[in-house]
Amino acid sequence: MMLLRANVLALGYSGCRPVLIDTLAAMLERGVTPVIPEKGSVGASGDLAPLAHLALAMIGEGESVLSR
Repeated sequence: MMLLRANVLALGYSGCRPVLIDTLAAMLERGVTPVIPEKGSVGASGDLAPLAHLALAMIGEGESVLSR
């Protein structure tokens, strides 16, 4: 999900700063994986709720695991 999001943002059609793409790439390089619920009311909310959990991990507020 993180690689796909970085790829879409790097196309330049979304108004985001390059630091956002750099942060996603750094998380991938370091093996940081955000914890994103699969089930329940949060996991069944389409793509907005999972992306919110990804963003929380990026700003240091959400849960993440180191997968090396």
